[in-house]
Amino acid sequence: MQTILSHISQEIGEGIASYRSIPGGDISSAYQLQTETKKYFLKVNTNPFALAMFHAEQKGLQTIEKTKTIAIPHVYVVGSLEGKSFLLMDFVEAKRPDANDFRQFGTQLAQLHRCTQKDFGFLSDNFIGSLPQSNCLHPDWAEFYWHERISPQLKLAYDHQLLHKKEIPSLENALPVFREIFGVVKPSLLHGDLWAGNYLISTDGTPYLIDPAVYYGHSLVDIAMS
Repeated sequence: MQTILSHISQEIGEGIASYRSIPGGDISSAYQLQTETKKYFLKVNTNPFALAMFHAEQKGLQTIEKTKTIAIPHVYVVGSLEGKSFLLMDFVEAKRPDANDFRQFGTQLAQLHRCTQKDFGFLSDNFIGSLPQSNCLHPDWAEFYWHERISPQLKLAYDHQLLHKKEIPSLENALPVFREIFGVVKPSLLHGDLWAGNYLISTDGTPYLIDPAVYYGHSLVDIAMS
């Protein structure tokens, strides 16, 4: 840990006065770092895929940040030393949200969803939690949803003997049903993994998105997950 802290200190240009382990790391170990000027949030993970996961998280946060629709914690350092990968970002002091906070959060999330592009997917793959997430581009939401979301989950369930082969629908049967249910869909920039643990309301009432799995998809994906 000291090697990582020394590296971070060099990268941010100031010494680390203290650090402590904190809750909030479902996949990674989480720490609060204190310098003379501010607090930072540090995630550390020893899994072989962790560096790729942290780089994908950084790219997702930067993609959301560029929209200027909703706040994200700024990422300062991503790296790997001595078999430990790490990501350093702003520490957000959070509070329990009230109705007004959720109203503002919903408004800003809707603004994020207005960001669009021609195809569904993303220019690079990423992770949802610790699972790899394919974001190959498709012009049609139903095809994207089948090939990049439903089919991989069905395969995972089958490989773990949670489904019988006869229970897995075919592409030919699934696509017409998807198209009937979804109708015409415009690609929206999504957080992609918007469960209750992946957003914060800061003590000054600012909504923040964290741990994204971004791609362009159906806006109701974020609503359904939240």
